[in-house]
Amino acid sequence: MDYTDCSAMALACLERAKIDVKNKDKWTARAERWNELARGEKSWRAQKRPSQQVMHAGPMTQQRQQS
Repeated sequence: MDYTDCSAMALACLERAKIDVKNKDKWTARAERWNELARGEKSWRAQKRPSQQVMHAGPMTQQRQQS
């Protein structure tokens, strides 16, 4: 299950909470749990991505200018 699936489930639970007023607290809690899972999934995927930093050789590879 990915981020969008978790977010969709959270929205479905919130819709259910509107319809099933008697169990609104239960559906709201489930929606929050799905939102937590979505945030965790998003964070995990962000950490999994390779670093986008550009590496360069720096001053160690520059030749010294001779006077």
